[in-house]
Amino acid sequence: MCLNLLAAQLKEECDRFISTGDMAKQLPIERNLSLEVLWRNAIVCTRYQPSDVEEIIIQRYLQSPEAGLPFEIIDGDSYHFPHLFLTKVLSSQMASYFSNNRVLIISVLGPQNSGKSTLLNYMFGTFFDIRDGRCTRGIYGSFMKSNRREFDYILLIDTEGLFGVEREDKEFDQALVLLCLAVSHLVIVNMIGEVNESLKTMLTLCADSLKEMGVSRIPQSIVHFVLNQKADLNIQNHKAAIDNIITDLKAFDLSGILNWKHFILYRMHSRKNVAH
Repeated sequence: MCLNLLAAQLKEECDRFISTGDMAKQLPIERNLSLEVLWRNAIVCTRYQPSDVEEIIIQRYLQSPEAGLPFEIIDGDSYHFPHLFLTKVLSSQMASYFSNNRVLIISVLGPQNSGKSTLLNYMFGTFFDIRDGRCTRGIYGSFMKSNRREFDYILLIDTEGLFGVEREDKEFDQALVLLCLAVSHLVIVNMIGEVNESLKTMLTLCADSLKEMGVSRIPQSIVHFVLNQKADLNIQNHKAAIDNIITDLKAFDLSGILNWKHFILYRMHSRKNVAH
C-alpha cells in the first residue's frame, strides 16, 4: 500500500515537469528499447518469481545460445554481470556446454571501431551485431560446436572497444583486458592501423597484475595479433612492431601467464565485408 502511494506521488511529481507525451518523444525506441534491455529486466524479475516461472525464463533464455546467437555477459550500460542467472542457465539440465564438456574460450580485444565483431563473424560464422554506427557495449558471448577433438564447444567473447571516445574509462578498459587474459585460452588483439602504444602498455600492466593476483584460470593464454585494414600488404614490414611488443612484455617475466611462442601476425583483407 505504501509503495502504491509512493509511486503515485512520484508520477504526480514527474508530470509537473514534463508530460507523458513529451517524455515519450525524448526516448527513441530504437536506441533505448532492445532485446538486451528486455532480458535485463526479465533476469532481475527471476529473483522474485516462483521456481517454476524462473525455470521457464531460463529455458527461454537458453534458446539463444543453443541457436548460436549472441548473449549478453556484462551489461555495457551499468557494468552489471548477472553471474547467478548465467550460472543457472549454463548449469541447467537443458544446457550441455559446461557439463562434462571441454570448452575452448576465445576472446577479442581492440580499439573502438576496429572491426572486432566483424572479425569474429568472418572467422567463425557468428552473428554479432555489426550494423552501421553500432559499437559493441559491454561483453557478449556466443557458443559454437567445435570440430576439434581437443574441445567439445567454443565460447567466443566479443568485447567493447578500448579507448572509446564516449566512455573514456581507463579502469573499464583495463578490466576488459584483465578478464580476457584471465579466462581465455586464446586472445585475439585486433588492431586498426599501427599498433597502439596505449594498448601495448595496457597488455603489459594487466598481464603483470594477473601474475601478481594469481587469479588466471588458464595456465598460458595464447595471444594473436590481427593488423586490420593495412594499406601495406607486406607482412614483413609489420613484424617489427609486434617484435617490440614481445620484447617489452618479456621484460616483465610473464611466461607463466602468456605463451610467447605463439604470437602470430595476421593480415585481414581490406574488403568492406571483412574489415568493418
